[in-house]
Amino acid sequence: MRGLRLGLGVSKGRAHFAALSAIDALMAQGSWPIFDASGNPGANTTFSRASTASDPLNLNAVVSANQARVRPWQIGSNTLYAPLIEGSRTNIVTNTDLTSAGWTKIAGAAVALGSNVSGVQYYTVTGLNGAIYDTTQGAAITLNQPVTLSLSIQSGSGTCRLYLKASDGTWTYYITFNLATGAFTGGLGVNVTGAILSVTLRPDASWTVSVTVTPTSGAANAFTVIDALPATMNIGAIQLEQGSFASTFIPTTGSPVTRPADNATFTSGVLSSGTIFFIGNNSTWKQSTRPWHFTDGSGELAWLSQGGLVSGIKSAYLAFTGGLTASPTGYTAAVSWDGTSRVHYLNGALDSTFADTNVPTGSILFPGDGNSGFETYDHSTFITFHRALTITEIQLLHTTVQGNGILDFSDPNNSGLIAAYGWY
Repeated sequence: MRGLRLGLGVSKGRAHFAALSAIDALMAQGSWPIFDASGNPGANTTFSRASTASDPLNLNAVVSANQARVRPWQIGSNTLYAPLIEGSRTNIVTNTDLTSAGWTKIAGAAVALGSNVSGVQYYTVTGLNGAIYDTTQGAAITLNQPVTLSLSIQSGSGTCRLYLKASDGTWTYYITFNLATGAFTGGLGVNVTGAILSVTLRPDASWTVSVTVTPTSGAANAFTVIDALPATMNIGAIQLEQGSFASTFIPTTGSPVTRPADNATFTSGVLSSGTIFFIGNNSTWKQSTRPWHFTDGSGELAWLSQGGLVSGIKSAYLAFTGGLTASPTGYTAAVSWDGTSRVHYLNGALDSTFADTNVPTGSILFPGDGNSGFETYDHSTFITFHRALTITEIQLLHTTVQGNGILDFSDPNNSGLIAAYGWY
């Protein structure tokens, strides 16, 4: 199991007064993961991470070990501090300082220390049609498993090529990236499958770019080449990791560095009837993605699926009739149950209803698929209720969340965070 254990708790017993607004009155009946503004866990909550980690909003800031990376979200008068939960990842780039001997510069290319913007240290690369590459020429990887290259590129003019390849060229993939528009072209590969390309414009007018491929044969190593350079470009936060999506940046200074997993739990009671309302920071899901499941503390429990209880599997999931197919927006999702039926909602609207007498039997709810590599829980959060909410209440939650700017439908990664949900 992958170490994603964020659970939700019982009602906090807040007083319910008529003077409260409709959203505050509803929120008073719910409960959510407890973290303070500094990322420290509160009542019935545990959190651990065996090392420091970089803050994705400011890569200069280092968050202490055993401290969550949180973002405040306001819902009515309630401030929820939504945590970032990531599985363990290793940046196999030997040195993220592009001026170091860890990077070879050829064909007239040169690298100088550039500016620091929004916590990203950029390096200015010059030399028209030159190239730079990771001098190690081959950090070990596992074939037939996805590998992801990610980096920040300041917007500008011209194009460059990004190569991800084996040191002997037995597998290779490259794309051409346009610094002005953020567009990819090319996408040519040998002995690779499953290419996934992603680009997001950050608030500081730079791009976060990631390229994922699965090498199927050839040398079991990977390295990075950036060539066909424009006259000048600025690059930072370069990372190469085994996995199907980019995680938050891990600096290196001479050898690969591993960031341990974030682990959080929140103990709850058994919910014989209730509602789970989920606020998501982006929606790269497909229909089979598993946003949450229950555990009794000893193993995962099957419960939620599109058609009802699925016996013989441990990872339970919430599926939608239309699916969530790589839509570049934030979203809310919910499920309610009362022992006779189970109802799914997406973005405040009814999605589907199923006759279902099953109820969850675990006492801990946590996000992600601990069985199939779903690793990142991206500054998102749950609210749980010990009753089945009405569609009017679901709509109130959704519109309040969206109206408070928690969901930014124009730029779901407005924090510049390049970690995203995995998909199948």
